[in-house]
Amino acid sequence: MHPRRITNAFDAQLQALLELHAAQGFKEFWRSARRLLHLALPGTTAWFAPAPDWMAPSATFRAETALKTESQFQRFQERHPLRAFLLANPRKHLATFSDVMTDGQLLRSSFYREFMAPSHDRFSAVLAFRHRTSLCALIGLNRLQNGRDFSPAELRTLRSLHWHLGEALNSVRNLQRERSAHGVLELVLAPLPLPIVALDWELEVLYHNRAANESAVLWRRGHAAARCLKPTSRFEMPADVAALCSERKTAWSRSGERGGHSSERNNVAIAHRTLPGFQASVRVVDLDPPGLGMPLFVVLFENSHEPLTNLPRAGKREFSQFARLSVCEREVAELVCQGESNKEIAAHLGKSVLTVKTQLQSIYGKLGKSRGRLISLLFER
Repeated sequence: MHPRRITNAFDAQLQALLELHAAQGFKEFWRSARRLLHLALPGTTAWFAPAPDWMAPSATFRAETALKTESQFQRFQERHPLRAFLLANPRKHLATFSDVMTDGQLLRSSFYREFMAPSHDRFSAVLAFRHRTSLCALIGLNRLQNGRDFSPAELRTLRSLHWHLGEALNSVRNLQRERSAHGVLELVLAPLPLPIVALDWELEVLYHNRAANESAVLWRRGHAAARCLKPTSRFEMPADVAALCSERKTAWSRSGERGGHSSERNNVAIAHRTLPGFQASVRVVDLDPPGLGMPLFVVLFENSHEPLTNLPRAGKREFSQFARLSVCEREVAELVCQGESNKEIAAHLGKSVLTVKTQLQSIYGKLGKSRGRLISLLFER
């Protein structure tokens, strides 16, 4: 090959590799990945199949295949012999038909007759991408009957590209999760005083506020532990609330329903076993563009017996500031609003007067209010 042609081919592959790592979304990723694979292995057609529980089924990319519908493509990837082989061999990241069957077995198989013969495909290589121990996506390359099987050199090229494709895929997925998390925070900004937790599709905590941490401790260990909670304490979701999230995930997966977050039936609540009026509600929130990414979960803890919930006569803007106070500070604030002196508050809560004064200074510092303004803030109409 002429030196100039070699240089041009190398530059094109390098550019495609840079575009792959710069992808901000799944469509950009697949466009760059397909271009890179075609430059590295000419004469191939490509397809991309994310696992249904990792990305919504409607997000599959048929690319250049002859499969016209989503259901056809789902059946194609579910029945693909190399998918079963890669599932059974988690240490393998690349497979070809020669790894699982002879030429005669392939030509006699129903998979070949249904999915390959109509498009005159004969050879196939599939790359597997995993998240932890689960298979999360497949990228396949097919060649026509009049072509040739993948050579050892081409398989080495695919192995070297596997790392780049996997890193770019994970990067795009993480970006999608971050965008979803930000969307959740915007969605729940209005009821900020409520204790809020946002979880991703794998039920890992993306966000929680201090009020949620206090509510989780109250749920698991009772009032005394919640009052003594330190600001740096690690958040831990109550087991029965986490189980409810898991049930909602299973139900959503079975229904496959998108956009269900606008329905009232999407909110499912669980009551605390021993604390009256204390409950947690779980909501499935699908904030991604249609067909991309999985939904998130929002958990709201609600306590109808909590002191400050009886005092929301101030405007929403003023009342939302009280989410910044700790449980102990809210107790002190409530008693201030009832007109008690520092000494009476100390006796009521079993604290020293000095401790009450210290907590009041913290309250004033957070809210920027004096004692008189604090009282009027809650009771002005």
